[in-house]
This record gives sequence, structure tokens and C-alpha cells, in this order.
Amino acid sequence: MDDIYEIFGYLPIDDVEISDYVNPLLDSASVTLEKEQYQFSYFAVHLIFMTYIYSTVWKISQFHSDKYEHSLLFARPHNDCDVDFKKMNSIFDYCYLPEKDIFEFFALIGLDKGYIKSTKQLINYRNEMAHATGKIQISSSDKYDDAIREILNVLAKINECFSLTIREWYNEELLHYAKNALDEQYSSPLDYINNLFVSELSFSQRELMVCRDFGLNKLKSRDESGLSRDEIRRIVEFHESVKEKYADVSGEEYIRNNETAVA
Repeated sequence: MDDIYEIFGYLPIDDVEISDYVNPLLDSASVTLEKEQYQFSYFAVHLIFMTYIYSTVWKISQFHSDKYEHSLLFARPHNDCDVDFKKMNSIFDYCYLPEKDIFEFFALIGLDKGYIKSTKQLINYRNEMAHATGKIQISSSDKYDDAIREILNVLAKINECFSLTIREWYNEELLHYAKNALDEQYSSPLDYINNLFVSELSFSQRELMVCRDFGLNKLKSRDESGLSRDEIRRIVEFHESVKEKYADVSGEEYIRNNETAVA
């Protein structure tokens, strides 16, 4: 059961629509697992997995809008489905695309085409069990653990590729904060982080972790960054607020570092 909870680290930190959908699925996965009904627990986990896929493709559309819009030229929704993937009302609008097709969007963050093809087998694997054949394919805890681990491996691989986008974006955010005052609507860097990272961009704990682990050495070196001491101080201030937010989300202990240590 602990493996199932790992998936939640990849889902948005605070998204009511997703939570309202996913939490009952978690309950279903838990109950059926306790009853050793492994295949039916897997079905629920697979729906949570697809929710991650949808939410991450939406985030890719925010960070790589030009490439995303170009890729929509090849996105064909199911017949008679009137949906604009540029102006979506919900991440679940992606259900109008053939399930396997949505994995193609991960090429936008550098996921290998061969790997993308292999991930589509997860759809085939689920579909083979989704028909009334009278046979249970996931019939033991070992088979169940293997199936869940395969899903987690895919999540980790996608997150690894997406992390490159997050790091580039976060570097720009730090520089922007160093040179600009907060908008008056925000009372603190933490308030800004809650609004942009969590509410607007629907960051997951894993994505926030990428920002928390971002190295500041180059930015803190005045020779390399060309920043002033005050600008570097502001970068450290902002980064500490990100670390504070991550600690709050993850439950880890947070100890503020007040040293700028300009090189």
C-alpha cells in the first residue's frame, strides 16, 4: 500500500477537482487490496496514474506553449467531440483524445520516442483485463507489486524529464525576483509561491522538490551571475521560502538559512 501513496507525490499539491476524483479511487484501491482483489485495486491505481498523465500534459502546455500548440495539429479527438485543447476547462478534457495518443506530448520534454511507445503498453495491459474473460491476471501480491512498480517507474521517468523544464523555469523566476519587487497583491514570497507554484501551475510535491534542490552557487557568484549583493540576497530569500513551502507540504523539518554567502 505504501507504493500507492508514492503516486500522490506526483499529483498536484492542491487541486480540488483532482482531489475529489482521486481520493475515492485511493479508497477503492485500498479496500480491494485489503481483500486481496489485486486486479481491481490495480484498476483504481491506473485511473490515478492517468490523472497524473493528464495533469502533467497540461503543465507541459503551460511551459512549452508554442511547441504544444504545434503538436495539436496532430491531436485528433474522438469523433464528434468538440473540445479546444488550447482553452481547456479541465485536465479531464484530455479524455477526448485516444488514450495512447496523449503520451506523445511527452516528446515535448525530451522523453525518448522508444520509451513513449513502451509506456503505451500500460494501456494495453489494463485493457486486456477490462473485459469479461472470466480470468484474473493480477492474482497475487507479487504480480500486483510488479504492476504498481511499473507505473511508478513511468512516473519517475516522466518527472525526470520534466525536471529539466522546471529547473530552467525556476532559474528565470529567481532572476526575476532578484530584479523586481513583489506585486502589491502578495504579502510575502511565500504568498507568491502559493499563488503561482501551487494554485496557478498546480505543482506537485515532486516538482516543488526540484525547486528546493536547485543549486544557487552560480547565481550567488557575482563574477558568474553579474548580480549585486542585494539581488543575491533576494534570491536566497526567495529560495528559502520555496524550501519552507516544501517542508510544509512534505512534513519535513525546516530550518531557515539566513546566510547569503556571496562569492
